Amino acid sequence: MVNSVAISPDGTSVASGSFDRAISVHDLTTGSSISLQGHSKGVNCLRYCPSSSSTLVSGSDDMTAIVWDLGGEGGGGGRLSA
Repeated sequence: MVNSVAISPDGTSVASGSFDRAISVHDLTTGSSISLQGHSKGVNCLRYCPSSSSTLVSGSDDMTAIVWDLGGEGGGGGRLSA
């Protein structure tokens, strides 16, 4: 079940977080998507950095926040910090 949705500041991607710990990021221009894994419990909030559509922050019931670099090598999304 999707619990949180965020749209990038430039409107080119949408991210969703769910209770099954998954984060999906969909590129609205190409139709491609990536999955981000890193939380041990459900994802309950997502926010893009207002000045960068390639930076996403996720918050979880596991009491952590992760900063994701969506512009990383290969476009697969990399974890910057927890």
